[in-house]
Amino acid sequence: MSRRLACIAVLCAAAALVPAAVVADGNHERELSVLFIGNSFTQFHQLERLVRRLADNDPGAPRIHTHTETRPGCTLRRHWIGRRAVTEIRRGGYTHVVLQDHSLRPLDRPEEMVAYARRFDEEIERAGARTVLYSTWARRPGSGFYAHSMQERVDHVYVDLAQELDAELAPVGGAFLEAQSSLPEVPLRGRDGFHPTLAGSYLAACVLFRALTGRSPEGNPYVPWGLEPDIAHGLSQLAASDAANE
Repeated sequence: MSRRLACIAVLCAAAALVPAAVVADGNHERELSVLFIGNSFTQFHQLERLVRRLADNDPGAPRIHTHTETRPGCTLRRHWIGRRAVTEIRRGGYTHVVLQDHSLRPLDRPEEMVAYARRFDEEIERAGARTVLYSTWARRPGSGFYAHSMQERVDHVYVDLAQELDAELAPVGGAFLEAQSSLPEVPLRGRDGFHPTLAGSYLAACVLFRALTGRSPEGNPYVPWGLEPDIAHGLSQLAASDAANE
């Protein structure tokens, strides 16, 4: 089996194991409180707001409250050294913490990424929350820092890390890859070749919504302002498919 096929198989298995939100207090699903730690890939188009609005528009989903600790270009190492993210985790009250490292770290410094993800995971577990790994997408061929087989290499690091930490995996990069084949007319990256368009951020939000709640985003009536409803429907449908979690 090729390395890419092996990654795909593990990603599918990981997605299938994502649990639904825990139900508490009779028939009412508990609320989720989610801390997003990352950089511009999280900042663009207020990703956390998109996730929150998907939950607001799904009657069966738990309500989601969000907080962000983001800085452009920031790595998990820089977040750790800066201590603000660590302090926020220790403050407590979160059910999930989403970790998003710099998009190039799985390629140029995978050992650093893994080391600091482990440190964050220890703090997250100690605070009684759950780690969610936001696996990012490859840069567009021809853009700066594009690397051959980039998505395969990024996926490999995130899959191994999710298995090691027993963390949830939000395979956004896999969804981008699938969208390139099934929805080639929808631009997911901006002119620079790597920052997300609104469509790209919405697709990422759909994948994260599924990872956080265990619920399908397909058919969700929420459409961000500026995004065509048919495009939103196609992306939410794709994010709900097993193929998008490869």
